Amino acid sequence: MNLRFISIILVLTISFRAYAEDFFLYPKYIPYLSKKDPQVVKSFYFKGDINRKIVALTFDDGPSENGYTLVSVLKKYNVPATFFWIANRIPEHDINRYKSKLFIIGVHTYSHLNYDKLTEKEILDDVEKALDLFHKNNLNPQYFRPAYGIVNQGIVEALNKNNLKGILWSVDSMDWKYFENQQIIIQNVVSHLSPGSIILMHETKIKPETLEIIINEIIRQGYRIVPLNEILKYPSRYPD
Repeated sequence: MNLRFISIILVLTISFRAYAEDFFLYPKYIPYLSKKDPQVVKSFYFKGDINRKIVALTFDDGPSENGYTLVSVLKKYNVPATFFWIANRIPEHDINRYKSKLFIIGVHTYSHLNYDKLTEKEILDDVEKALDLFHKNNLNPQYFRPAYGIVNQGIVEALNKNNLKGILWSVDSMDWKYFENQQIIIQNVVSHLSPGSIILMHETKIKPETLEIIINEIIRQGYRIVPLNEILKYPSRYPD
């Protein structure tokens, strides 16, 4: 094989490895972000730009019956987490079961709509409709995660108007795809940790025993699981 070709392959492999150490994202998500205005992308927080071995756990799509079991595991290990809730699911569940100083509650839209298919006014209406329901349940969220990781100018404007910070992630467990094989979910998380990681999971897809294994492995690797707001003190890194 041509030496120059081997050198190119080595450089690409090393570059990919360096990238993979910082981000583990659904492959189609990177091209999606690359088509967006860079300033819009940088309006969202993906990962702490730090050297400290700290990470944050986040769970989407709650509240849920399965979420109660995850809460029990988190409390058992005294591990903080952030739950991003779909607003119209709140009335269906006993949200008091999530009450703990360990947990932060954020917004995950009103009904999990794709904001790339809405007008800016429709996005604003959906965000404020969600906030109304949160406030009626004595919840005052500071953080917002758009469904599907959608980013656009309409979301940025709606978040700015309502004093919310947009939060995405740097490690995707892909539990939404591999929920029938929990071992793959575990591998996706524990093999891609790096300082400042924000880990994406879903309440309805993670089994409590899976979460327990993930927590123990994160700790075994020398990381500390911290509240999301501790990571947000640092600048954000973005997928390149």
